[in-house]
Amino acid sequence: MKAGAGSLNADDARPVRVFVVGCPRSGTTLVQAMLAAHPSVFSLPETHFFRKIRGRMWRGRPTLLVSPRAAAGSLDRLEADVDAGRNPRVPKWWPFAGRYARAFADVIDGACKDAGKSVWVEKSPIHLRCIPDIVGAMPDACFIHVVRDGREVVASIFELCKTQPDRWIGQFLDGRSRAPGGDADPRDELVIQAIIARWNEDVAITAGRLGDPHHSLVQYDRLLSNTRAELEGLCVLLGLDFDESMLEHRRSAPAVIGWRSELDHMQRVFEPLGPGESKFDSFLSPAQQRAVSAGLLGSGSLDEAFPGR
Repeated sequence: MKAGAGSLNADDARPVRVFVVGCPRSGTTLVQAMLAAHPSVFSLPETHFFRKIRGRMWRGRPTLLVSPRAAAGSLDRLEADVDAGRNPRVPKWWPFAGRYARAFADVIDGACKDAGKSVWVEKSPIHLRCIPDIVGAMPDACFIHVVRDGREVVASIFELCKTQPDRWIGQFLDGRSRAPGGDADPRDELVIQAIIARWNEDVAITAGRLGDPHHSLVQYDRLLSNTRAELEGLCVLLGLDFDESMLEHRRSAPAVIGWRSELDHMQRVFEPLGPGESKFDSFLSPAQQRAVSAGLLGSGSLDEAFPGR
């Protein structure tokens, strides 16, 4: 785990606010579950809040405006998720993002304090693309960027696009195409190229944030091979003492994953730590493997994407 200059100095009157972000299928859920196992950490199922408040306005870019209906609904769902029982008092017609973002922080701050915790962790991979919005409302927010070899990420997402097209394919083709499952679909190349572009863009966002003490980097493979040391580094960043319960993350995982814990692709979080099967080797054809390696920055290698880290 690589971070900035030591522990973050948060205002003692409020919890440390943490966002776990990264390209999908990079290990963000595993990192969240490990942090949530700490007795001083409050967490909740992923919210996608800063994307959802845009509604159909979402274009992957920061903007001051929201869809008032989508934003109000997202805030209501957040309160229900944490059983907040409080009203942030944002008018239902309010069209500006900042007030909803501050209400988001207030709701989770309150739930964290009610639980007697000092740190809260929210994990939504898409929030990687919402960092300017988040920082505008929460300048003290901490971001943990989880990265994984691009070849494995592309293969894992492509498998989900083939087996669960209605759930996944629109995330990468903007709803323009819904390829059916099965082999040799003529849109496979289009889907793979869209996933490659997503990994490249997300890694570039992360690389651009490194050096800021509020942003830290976790490499998935290192987390698997050197778990305790990586978690100890995160604890230093968040001002916590390492707790052995973090190594028993499978106990806390269902609560923080929520209904998604029933999905097949989430089951890896509940298995013993280890490298697992290579989707790149087992799921992609040789031609697809060559296309993926050629399209990814540095052929997908994290050593190339983050030299010296």
